[in-house]
Amino acid sequence: MRRSTRRPAPLALAVTTALAAALLGGCQDYNFSPVNYSIIQPGTVRITLSDLSTADLLFVVDDSGSMGGEQQKLAQSFDAFVNALRDTNVARVGASLEPIDFHVAVTTTSVFLNNTTTSVCAASCAGVANVCCDTINSQPLKQPRACATVGSAAGCGAGNTCRDDCLGRAGEATCCNGPTTQPELANVPCSVIGDACGRIQNRYGTTRVPASCAGGLGCPAGTTCRTDCPGLIGAQACCDAGGLGPLCDIGVGSVGGLYPAGDFVRSGTNPRVLHFDKDLFCPRDGADTQCTGSYDVATINANTAALIQQFGENVRVGTCGSGQEQPLEAARRAIQKAVAGRQPGVAAGEWLHTKVVGGQTVPSSKLVVVFVGDEDDCSSPEDPNTGVIFTSTACEDDTTRRFQVQDYATYLTSLGRPAAGAFIVSAISETCQDGDCNPGLCCDTACTGSASVCSLGGLCGGQGEGRRLLALSNQLAAQSVDRVSGSICNPGGPGSPGFSSILVRVAEIVKQPSTLRLPTVPALPRLTQLRIVDPAGNTRKKCEGPAPAGASLADQAGYDWWFTPDEFDRTPGNASQFIFINRNRPNRSCEANPGETYSADYLGKVPSGGCLGTGDCAAGLGGAPESWRCCVDVDTVTGACIPPTGPSTGTCLVTGGP
Repeated sequence: MRRSTRRPAPLALAVTTALAAALLGGCQDYNFSPVNYSIIQPGTVRITLSDLSTADLLFVVDDSGSMGGEQQKLAQSFDAFVNALRDTNVARVGASLEPIDFHVAVTTTSVFLNNTTTSVCAASCAGVANVCCDTINSQPLKQPRACATVGSAAGCGAGNTCRDDCLGRAGEATCCNGPTTQPELANVPCSVIGDACGRIQNRYGTTRVPASCAGGLGCPAGTTCRTDCPGLIGAQACCDAGGLGPLCDIGVGSVGGLYPAGDFVRSGTNPRVLHFDKDLFCPRDGADTQCTGSYDVATINANTAALIQQFGENVRVGTCGSGQEQPLEAARRAIQKAVAGRQPGVAAGEWLHTKVVGGQTVPSSKLVVVFVGDEDDCSSPEDPNTGVIFTSTACEDDTTRRFQVQDYATYLTSLGRPAAGAFIVSAISETCQDGDCNPGLCCDTACTGSASVCSLGGLCGGQGEGRRLLALSNQLAAQSVDRVSGSICNPGGPGSPGFSSILVRVAEIVKQPSTLRLPTVPALPRLTQLRIVDPAGNTRKKCEGPAPAGASLADQAGYDWWFTPDEFDRTPGNASQFIFINRNRPNRSCEANPGETYSADYLGKVPSGGCLGTGDCAAGLGGAPESWRCCVDVDTVTGACIPPTGPSTGTCLVTGGP
């Protein structure tokens, strides 16, 4: 039912427990209604957990020249992530709850590099229409001709056939001359007349690559800052006399090999997907539907040790990758390949898990994408003319050619499965959440090669603020998608290397939520009830809480939940939109199983935004200011109003009463 808002006459306060209980179970579809001796705003929120106990994780790791130190920190920190999930699973098994399993894959930010050339798109070049034309020799720019079907001559020039073993083109279907295995060259078409054309590079070069520099500074010994390095004409880069730069680490790539472009990568013979399955955390029954006992921590550590080591090896992806980092496009391609069953070396259903329900294949896992990089995203069309042509400032200056961030947010949320994002990127001020860090700056001694040197002309550490990546984080948050943002400049500390604290937060979004967000703020803490409702709609558990504001650690142990100031702060506070579930309580008594629902039933603040004083009550609800009290709580013994302080707001209650 819908009742119109009206102003009641000032009456004495008397909200009884019976009244509150009636409201919590009654009609909830109206705004304000006078009830007995006060004004209340009923509210409720129900959060049904996914019926999934599996998570598929994708780490997208920057493999450009400045990332050596950050990859090392990621490898060293991963055990913090596993340990956080291990502790959760040990506790869940002990409470007869289903453990969470997770499956981890890695790709890199290298999709392609659109190098600069001396060509522009011309309406006519040597008699050929709409091709990239070299401004020096007035001849069309050439590139190897791609083809569709290996072994066929269709689409190829006379005497050539489609092969995947042409010189320099292994693994790509290319029109090729049989006797010489030389690729057939074709004109590069274009569409934006007068705009520059680049040359697409989609393979690793040598392990000696020109490094970026600025203002003639920042080059290693034996090289100088120049603008004529091969493949980087016009861009400032460090080259020696032969046009080569310092050594890079080829990592998971190979000289002349294709960039991953979304393919899962691995070190040596490691699995491309690492499986931290439920049976690592507890013995299972024959049908793998439930635990039949529990392992001690030593056994679990032994079960997971090899997988932790393999992850550390897989994420050391190297530093010879594309300087045009495209983490968002790499993630999309990786997921698309997995959905289509085209991830090399990965069986269908091994990652992005599904199950059959009623004859239909449906998702059975949560997708978590973790981005790790020291530059912003430069994802754009793989086109020499319409894509971003890479220079040291192109990705910042050429904003119109990049794919829109919203496209990636839409893609991640359209997969029909729960999704989450984590962003360990070059910081802007709001991402410094995990200890000391400076936006855009950090010390990377692995990159400089000296324990006493943090940076070489700004080439190491945070390179550019991750604005597009953090924009995606914000867009996901606006759609209530779990996300974590942290700084790649986080130095870590004793016993907590590098990204440990960030990865612990990532582990939280892999698990079921520990923080619930209410649509409005409850009027008083005690007029809120948190329940666990089973799939049949029955209340399985009434959780004990909330803990009072400022409760000590010892006192917190006696409560299942409490209000917190925000989604990151775990300190018990006054009524707010954030409820924290205490998983440290014995037997995890307020933890729901997959498929169950958290129901928070409460009486909301009046007015909906709360009040700072009695003037707000009179302005919003009528009457004189002296007819109202503005309270964040009421003393349960004396009935005295506890007024709001600082930024907190109260709820409007009428004067008088006990």
